[in-house]
Amino acid sequence: MKQICVLAVLMVAFVIAPIWAEAPKTMSYQGVLQDGNGQAINGLRSLKFVIYAANGAPIWNETHSVTVTDGVFGVILGTQGSPLDLAFNEPYTMGISVGSDPELSPRVPLVSSPYSLNTRGISHINGDTFIGNPTRIWASSNKGSLSFGTGINSRIFGLWDDPGNWFGLGIEPSAMRFQVGSLGSRFSFYAGDNTQVMTLDGGGNLHVAGAMLINGSNMLEFGRGVVGKEVSAGQIGYQRFTPGALDIVGAGTVVANRKIRFWTEGGAFFTGAIHAPVKNFRIPHPQKAGTDLVHSSIEGPEIAVYYRGETQLVGGTVVVTLPDYFEALTQQAGRTVQLTCKNGWSPLFVDGEISGGKFTVKTTDAGDSAQAFYWEVKAVRSDVEALSVEVPSMGNP
Repeated sequence: MKQICVLAVLMVAFVIAPIWAEAPKTMSYQGVLQDGNGQAINGLRSLKFVIYAANGAPIWNETHSVTVTDGVFGVILGTQGSPLDLAFNEPYTMGISVGSDPELSPRVPLVSSPYSLNTRGISHINGDTFIGNPTRIWASSNKGSLSFGTGINSRIFGLWDDPGNWFGLGIEPSAMRFQVGSLGSRFSFYAGDNTQVMTLDGGGNLHVAGAMLINGSNMLEFGRGVVGKEVSAGQIGYQRFTPGALDIVGAGTVVANRKIRFWTEGGAFFTGAIHAPVKNFRIPHPQKAGTDLVHSSIEGPEIAVYYRGETQLVGGTVVVTLPDYFEALTQQAGRTVQLTCKNGWSPLFVDGEISGGKFTVKTTDAGDSAQAFYWEVKAVRSDVEALSVEVPSMGNP
């Protein structure tokens, strides 16, 4: 039965390794085996592979026992006692024979991949001498060069396209060094679609197109090396000092003067509670240029709201109406009303409770039936949990 072999895939199975390491002397070969009618062959077959030099002389051979499935077979040449220890420095062809049949025709030309084996013995490239010791591999300083060795400024690995635009990696005492040739140079990382995702420029600026991820409780620190900086000042870290919190430590020379300033002319919004030992606000003085007014908040052990206004009795009584959301926002217990007479004095009192968002104010028979007054209502919010007044200390960094 006549048999033919059709080439499907040819590749060299190398492991990327330092150039001074021994390269694998094997080659991956895959093909399709059919009979004379073009039908795929199945089963165990003996295949002999022979590599021929450019002058047609056989220089290597190896026999493999191969299981063929639907005509497809694959082998690793050089694994049956005949390493591919060839120079691959001239055009080679490969002949294949099946069992005792004659060699299939035509022979298969070996294409570029196997010739990468020649890199094992590189001694010259374009006249620039390379030496095998990995610490002393060197190319010329012409444009488009690559160098290994103890080059400029402790550079161990260098790339450059002209004397003023070079890049290097090096080692110096207690440091790994990356160096660019000028402030205008930069080092960039690109994603698979040629999108620039991170750049370190010659001025020391880091540009990141995506998110910066910091693992665990490791911190990001601003102001490192600033003379007099308090040791924890400028640090940001997840649970760095406080369990369950993102810690942000302000700038300062001592703990007592650490501070953060926010420029948020459009406002700042917080979804949770704000805790502080003192809550001040600071505004420009309305009468003294160059001076600020600093006022502080009134504090208490409850989360409360207040509403105030002024009105006047009509015929000795008046009904005050609160905002329509008052009943939904506040607890019924603990509501208080304070009344202050305006322009004179008359006995005033609240007749009943606040109900339906309203309360009634009256005076006595001896009072002024048209008395004007100010009123103020305080109540505890019902939409939040009661304030925990005494809690464990959070500590300070």
